[in-house]
Amino acid sequence: MNELQFPGARWWKFDFHTHTPASDYKDEDITHESWLKAFMDKGIECVAITDHNSGGWIDELKSVLNELKNNPPDWYKTLYLFPGVEISVSGNVHVLAIFGSDKDKGHIDGLLGAVEYHGTKGKTDGVTKKSLTDVIDVITEHGGIPIPAHVDGKSGLFEDNGLSLQQILQNQNIYAMELCDSNYQKPQLYIDEKLQWTEVIGSDVHDFKKENFGTFTWIKMAKPSIEGLKLALIDGTASVNRDINSDPNRRVKFYLDELEVCNAKHIGRSKPLTCRFSPFFNAIIGGRGTGKSTLLEFMRLVLRRDKDLPDTLKSDSSRYFEVGNANLLIEESKIFLIYRKDEVRYRLNWSNNPDPDYPSIEEEKDDGTWKSCDGEIRSLFPVRIYSQKQIFELSKKPSALIEIIDEAPQVDAVRIKTQKRDLENRYKHIEINRRELNDKIAEERRLRGELNDLTRQIEQIEKSGHKDVLQNYRNRQQQLNELERLVRKWEDMRDRLLETQGTIAPADFNSQHFSEHTDILMAIETTNKKWQSIDDRFSKLAQEASSVITEWQIEKNTADWMQLLKTDMAQYEQLRSELEQQGIDPDKYPLLLTQQKNVQRELDSINDLKSRLHKLEDEKQEVFEQIKENRKMLSEKRQEFLTSILQGNQFVNIEILPYGETWDNIEKEIRRILQCPNRFDRDFENLKEIYEHEDNEKIYQLKETIIAIRNGDRKAEQKWFANHLQSLIPESLIDLMLWLPGDELEITYGPNRKSIKLGSPGEKAAALLAFILSYGDEPLLLDQPEDDLDNELIYDLIVKQLRNTKSKRQVIVVTHNANIVINGNAEIVFPLHVVRTETRVRLASNIQEKKVRDAICNTLEGGEQAFEQRFKRIHLGD
Repeated sequence: MNELQFPGARWWKFDFHTHTPASDYKDEDITHESWLKAFMDKGIECVAITDHNSGGWIDELKSVLNELKNNPPDWYKTLYLFPGVEISVSGNVHVLAIFGSDKDKGHIDGLLGAVEYHGTKGKTDGVTKKSLTDVIDVITEHGGIPIPAHVDGKSGLFEDNGLSLQQILQNQNIYAMELCDSNYQKPQLYIDEKLQWTEVIGSDVHDFKKENFGTFTWIKMAKPSIEGLKLALIDGTASVNRDINSDPNRRVKFYLDELEVCNAKHIGRSKPLTCRFSPFFNAIIGGRGTGKSTLLEFMRLVLRRDKDLPDTLKSDSSRYFEVGNANLLIEESKIFLIYRKDEVRYRLNWSNNPDPDYPSIEEEKDDGTWKSCDGEIRSLFPVRIYSQKQIFELSKKPSALIEIIDEAPQVDAVRIKTQKRDLENRYKHIEINRRELNDKIAEERRLRGELNDLTRQIEQIEKSGHKDVLQNYRNRQQQLNELERLVRKWEDMRDRLLETQGTIAPADFNSQHFSEHTDILMAIETTNKKWQSIDDRFSKLAQEASSVITEWQIEKNTADWMQLLKTDMAQYEQLRSELEQQGIDPDKYPLLLTQQKNVQRELDSINDLKSRLHKLEDEKQEVFEQIKENRKMLSEKRQEFLTSILQGNQFVNIEILPYGETWDNIEKEIRRILQCPNRFDRDFENLKEIYEHEDNEKIYQLKETIIAIRNGDRKAEQKWFANHLQSLIPESLIDLMLWLPGDELEITYGPNRKSIKLGSPGEKAAALLAFILSYGDEPLLLDQPEDDLDNELIYDLIVKQLRNTKSKRQVIVVTHNANIVINGNAEIVFPLHVVRTETRVRLASNIQEKKVRDAICNTLEGGEQAFEQRFKRIHLGD
């Protein structure tokens, strides 16, 4: 990774212990250039030249490196040299002395003289006259960093060397040591002194062919320098990492690369204000009124998150987003934000007036130009932005965090909620079918009454003793109807034959057109004759069809059936006359029989409907159980997610309480469903008692109570409530059955797991902030999260979690608290100040820069104390 790819501090591969041919080097033929190339090939970026009691190769290496830098070959990589020496001290203990790049061989020689080394330079055949603790002090006085070498090995401080270890351990100038084995058991005296020297490792290379060549320690610095190295070593594990198998510079998937504000009311007027961000922890600091929060809110605007604010904050925040009047944007204002996503840079643009030269989203091409691209900023570029006021609003309603929890991919809430909607729609469809079936089944009583009445009328007619006559008449009527249908069919076929006959006459044609072609004329005449023959046959068929119908009429009238028909009809006419004299209409008999048959058919179908209804009831119950399981799954997924991200979190713990919504929320939702927002208080008090009394399945007991009141199976406190329930459309009752209370969060914090409900506003906000910091990989922007928190909470919560979070996601914090910046180990700091009413950035850099440290001490409350706490001194190297 090139050092210029992002600003602020980054991690460098540092070899603390190396040798050259100036001291016991195995390959004396190696050149200065090949020596440098060996480290470049290994990817080492910083090298301490630490020959035994000699600085013989330092000047030549620095000179050759400078030549390579000015005329770089293909294999050249950036390399920083730190002049130094490995001193053999009285008692035969070896100590590394490391200096800044401005030092040379002469400086090393002066140091060796000051510690009174008596021996051959480049050899270990002598030791210093001065004691180890004196040598440590002399190295420090000469501007170097003393590091006891390979303390766990030969000539190491912790090995038996006859020295008074206690006196050495009390030397305040030692804050780092070279430890070859990280599992080495340190002396009890070191443990008793409660020392925490920073542990580094170097290759101690005497031969590039050895396996240990390429060993290094990760050191975090803005740019390699002796002061940066001192700060890192004093800082300890926050800035030093011995794990060579990891890459702490591995950038996160999403991060904000650069912000540019042009022509805002107080920002970017004389020239654009630009902030180039680190992928890790960025701190924006400044006194009150310097525009810290404005920058964050401008980023909210260009990221199209201005609508995310709760209603209670929108009016106060409108000045950041609206143009003109007393607001902070003017007509000419423009905001550009470069968002890096999967190593591709996108420029997001905002202006009050759409500008074709600056579309909302642009993608950077390989040649550095920008091209417009489609998409919606909110969905394409994930980010989380919280002001302290937002967090405070969340603390008043912790359940709102569930919406944030559901956005986590592990919860899979979108799929689960989609499945829930599908199940609910299926349930509603089943209910509609059930309602229709019940409506049809409800006709059973009426149909049975009709059937009984029809049967009575039929029996009354049949009781006259002439059932056979009536039945014969009915049969004859059916026969006559069938014969009439047949005759109509036959006559229709005959008529179609007659119609066809007239359409098949031979076709006329002009023979003169073919006077010279007798063969064609003969063919035409032959074909016409054939068509004439067909027409003649159709005429005969039509005549034959008419004869068939005539013959049928004769055969029908002479058949025995006709005589029986006349007899049966005569008997019926006689019976009819007799029944009419008795007030009975026999013509209704066939109709009554037909009606009886139809009603019986409907009753038979109702039995089928009952069977279908039973199956729907089973299906409805099955779907409802699936809905309950779906909801159970969502609660479990939420809990699994919380457990995974908060495991080991000493400050906050969150438990999901399924269906745990408070009664106030439950009552409000039930009133909405039942369409009675402000009435029936006595009945709802009764429902509350039922709900709070039940332990298991209480929500279902509550619903059953409401349904029982509607159906009249349970008495209401007020009859108007029952009347109201009965007036509701069925869809409302379905909604009631499908509704389930939301999950509630049980949030506890601190070592004693105090409930957030009992906490102060600051403690509540701190607990929620702990959750916000605990998960996610999108950029996280926080505006003054320390407000309402005491220093202990700030350190325990924000500082500790920032150190852990920033390696997993980009964090940008607007703050006025020095602890967050310094002990949170910000990779880059943006100190803001105001020049003639315009906000500007002084110097964006790491705290290794003196101007940045001065800005922190001058601007932020507790700056000097925070530096003292972290580094034991404020003006290191000043």
